[in-house]
Amino acid sequence: MSILRPIIALGLVLLLSSCGRTSAPQGHRHSESEEIYHAGKGLQLSKALKDRLGIEMTEVEERTIGTTVTATAQVYRGAAEPGSRDGTYRTGFAYASATVPIDEIQGLKDGQAVTIRSHAASAVPQEARIHRLDDALRKTMGSAEVLLAIPDAEKRLTVGSFLMAEFSRPGGAAVIVVPRSALLRPVGGPCVYVQNSQNLLRTAVKTGTGDAQWVEIRDGLLPGDVVVSRGAHELWLIELRATQGGGGCGCQ
Repeated sequence: MSILRPIIALGLVLLLSSCGRTSAPQGHRHSESEEIYHAGKGLQLSKALKDRLGIEMTEVEERTIGTTVTATAQVYRGAAEPGSRDGTYRTGFAYASATVPIDEIQGLKDGQAVTIRSHAASAVPQEARIHRLDDALRKTMGSAEVLLAIPDAEKRLTVGSFLMAEFSRPGGAAVIVVPRSALLRPVGGPCVYVQNSQNLLRTAVKTGTGDAQWVEIRDGLLPGDVVVSRGAHELWLIELRATQGGGGCGCQ
């Protein structure tokens, strides 16, 4: 009997000490003071951690933005050829043709500046001009031919070579936008982190057009929503760690 009493007493101590230890039903806590993940509600971060990560927020707004159209162009006339009598072609200029969907040529015009580059990784961008827009293929192909005039005094561009052309198209009506830095591109689709009370909730969005700074959001956000404009990728890494790979996507 004298041996059993200490054993029973030890068992009671262990039982009592374990009372009240329950796992958080709403999510995963990885730091008692700095980061908590609540399933369905998002990440809750301390102010100190937000400051260290450089988290910045911005309000979703409506804005008119331009778009960049990219197309492959092929050189069909070299710079060494003599100029035409009617002045259509000039010596010292190479000419290339690009096919662009008809709905993407709106706002483009003759004489507009175009950026071109070869497909080489080290290629230096060069400025060209839209020589002529030809929409003869509108009915049959739903596209237009954009002819480019490219300064080529050194006659480097050969007939048949391919180039990448970028056309800047002016904006139209105002659309809902977020900064490009706010957008994540997971395997499961684009998303942003949205302020959800005290949490930051990763939210799926449908994107549209965009420029170097802004991306159109066609679905998933409303003007006035507040999104993370800086530090979104760091938040995704924290969420990924908190859920041990949950969420269904890996950020690219």
